[in-house]
This record gives sequence, structure tokens and C-alpha cells, in this order.
Amino acid sequence: MVTAWILGPSTLGTFAALGLVIAVAQIPISGGFTESLIQRPQLSDEQIDATAWLVIILGLGLGGAVFAAADILAVWVAATGHGDSLRVLAWSLPFEALSTVPMSLLARRLAFRERGLVLTVALVAGSMVSMVGALVGWGMSALVAGALVRSVVVCVAGLLAARWLPGRFRGLAPMRGLMGFNLGVQFTYLIGHLDRLLPRYAITVLFGPTVLGLYHMARRIEEEMTTLTTSPLVGVAMPACSKLHGDLPALHHLVLTLYRVAALFVTPLLLGAVVLVPTLFEGFLGAAWVAAIPLTQIVLIGGLRTANSAFNTSVMQSVGRPWLPAWTFAAGLVMQLCALAALVPLGAIGAALAYLIRGILIWPLGLYLIRMATGLSIVAQLRAVARPQLAGVLMALSLLPLVYGLEVLLGDGLAPQVRAGIILGSGVLAGAAIYLLTAWWLMPGYRGDLAVVGGHVRQGRLGAALRHLRDLTTRI
Repeated sequence: MVTAWILGPSTLGTFAALGLVIAVAQIPISGGFTESLIQRPQLSDEQIDATAWLVIILGLGLGGAVFAAADILAVWVAATGHGDSLRVLAWSLPFEALSTVPMSLLARRLAFRERGLVLTVALVAGSMVSMVGALVGWGMSALVAGALVRSVVVCVAGLLAARWLPGRFRGLAPMRGLMGFNLGVQFTYLIGHLDRLLPRYAITVLFGPTVLGLYHMARRIEEEMTTLTTSPLVGVAMPACSKLHGDLPALHHLVLTLYRVAALFVTPLLLGAVVLVPTLFEGFLGAAWVAAIPLTQIVLIGGLRTANSAFNTSVMQSVGRPWLPAWTFAAGLVMQLCALAALVPLGAIGAALAYLIRGILIWPLGLYLIRMATGLSIVAQLRAVARPQLAGVLMALSLLPLVYGLEVLLGDGLAPQVRAGIILGSGVLAGAAIYLLTAWWLMPGYRGDLAVVGGHVRQGRLGAALRHLRDLTTRI
């Protein structure tokens, strides 16, 4: 937030445009060849080393290609004159490649605490570098430096946490038994990345870097919130579902529990943010970011489906159906591009609405593919998230008049940051209390956990509340 406030939408949009190039280059090294290291029950050291060397070679080659063609690629994404920034970002690709195997090994060992710690330390380190760089006047170089630092920290910390280094290169023949699964996963990753990146490229071409910056901010807030609440569960999904592949009742129970717990925490976070985002942006980010308010609200509503969809790829891959998620991504890509083309006259709002429409339309397809892969009925999947989402809607409707009343009561006599801080603090506490009471009424099975979390929140012990949520996911 501090970095965005200092740099503004245009600079953030230009950086996001350069990020499209890096994201495309990351497709072959982002996990398509390493998911088999999590999914397969038996692996040899030779298979692990061969996978690592393949990904490292791809990372070095792609990094070199981006470095050499940086000026041309910058023009391609409407970021003319920023080839030097892209050359620096190209150095992140070998580090990203080297980090994929140790991070996969941590997931295979169910070492989720260590894996989460690596990602958290990297995120904090990268964010601090970006924030300090923005404060001292580096401009977009602050964002570039933060991204590179984040990749380096994930690589080094991942290797240390996994206590693993690649062995001597002995060729790629040991991977032969993994390639069938890997190719299916790689195809899914390709379609999934295109689903995420092509609409952003279209926004860059149609509307320019400023609108991309506004859209990028909206998606970043939604992605950070959903990742915060679902990443521990997503980390569990692949290895846990793989172990239960032959026991359908246990697999169904696990999948429904993942859906239910994700909805329990994703829903209030997103819907509470929908209500409070105007206060946050107007009070702390200033006039340059006011245009991002409706975009962010629309995108946050679109994120509600992650209570189901966050786990779909992991579940389908774990039961040996790596090709199925590609259908969801391909359909989503077509739907979003069509919606974006139809909504061009609406500008930035049209971009956000296209994302929301995409989410609404592909949600049923994801439910159907999970039924196809696991036999879990669509009705059971919807029931798992219905009560948490109803509780979240009731919380948001209750919070609206409270926030409006505080705005009227406080008036304009206070500094904008103080006024926004009071409203946000009151809104968070009131929203948490309302949601906990509503969830207590609607979901008796989680009353014990909700009581503990509520007690921590009332005492201001947010760290303890988050630790209890982490323990809850560990038990699941």
C-alpha cells in the first residue's frame, strides 16, 4: 500500500506490464514438472535430480532469452524504454527455477510450516525493499528490486528449509516415468497462465498502463486476501488427496472440509473489504487511487468462488486427472476475453466486470469437473460453502449502515488518515463480531473454534487468533 501510494497507478501499471513477460517465461518452470514430486507415492533420488536439472536448464535459457530481447519485449507489452528494468527482472528466472524442487519437496513432506515461513519471509523482504526504494525515490526500480529480492530469498530459504541440493547431472532419462503426468500438468499450467495473463495484456493494449495499474491493484488485493486464507489449505490439498485416492468417502470428506473451512475465512475477509475499501483508499492512498475503488469491490466479489476453485487443480491432479483443470482455464480465458471485448466502452470498470462475469460463468464448470474426477456431487459442494457465505453476506449488510453512520458522525473535522483509521478499526472489530455471532448460529460444528478465535480478537490478540486458525487447518 505504501509503495502504491508513492508511485501511483501509472508506474504500477508499467511494472505489471513488464511482469507479463516474466510470467510468460515462468510457465515452463513454475511447477509443471515438479507436481509429480508431490503426487507420486514413490520417487528415486535420480528422478528428483533429473527434474531439478531440467527446470534449472529451462530457467537459465529463458532468463538469457529475456535478457537478450528485453528492449523488444518491453515494446511488445507497451512499456517502451524500460528494457533495462526487464533485464534486471530476467535474473529472477534462474532463481525461480532453482526454488521449485525444494519447495515441492517441502510440500511432499507435509512441511507446511517451513514452506509457509519461506514464502512469508520472501514476501516481507521483497515488500520492504520495494517500500524503502519508493521512499528514497527509486521509482519503478523499487518494484523491480523488490521482485528480484523476493525470488532470491525464496530460492535460498527454500534450499535451506528442504536441506537439499541437486546431485550431479546424469541426464534426463530418470524422468521418463514421470513425463506422462508432467505433460498433462504442464498443459494445464500453460492454459492457466494464459487465462491469467492474456486479459491483462488486452487491458494494457486497450486502455494503457494506468488502467492496468488500477486493475493490478484490485487483483493484487484480492489475491493477497485469498492466498492468506487458502494457501495453508491448498498446500495440504495435493499431498493429502493423493494419499486418500483409493478411499472415496475419506476423499469426499477431506474435499468438503477444505471447501467449508476456506469459505469460513475467505468470505468475511472479502465481503468486509468490499465495505471498507472506499475508506481505505480515500483515507490512505489519495485521489490518484480513488478510481480503483469500484474495480476492487467488483474483483473482491469475484473472489468469493475461491472457496471452491482454489483447490480444484490440486484435487484433480491428485487423483490422476491432470488434464481436467485445463478445461476450466480455457473456458475462463474465452469468457473473460469475450466479456472484455463487449465491455470496452466501460473502460476500467469493464475490465473488472469481465473478471467477475468469468468467475460466475466458470464456477459451475469447476463443480462439474470435481464431480467427474471424484464422484462428489455438485449439491454437496455447494452446501459446503453455503452457510459461511450466507453469514458473510449478513455481516456485510450489517456493516454498511455502521460505516455510513461513522462517516456522518466524524464529519470532515479530522485528518483523513485519522478519520479513516477510526472507521477501519471500528469496522474490522464490528465485522468480526457480527460474523462470529452469525457463524455461531449457522454453523454449530465450528462453535468451539469460533469461540476461541472470538476470544482472541476481543482481547486484541490477532496473532493468537491467526495461530489458532493455522492449528485448525493443521488438524484438518
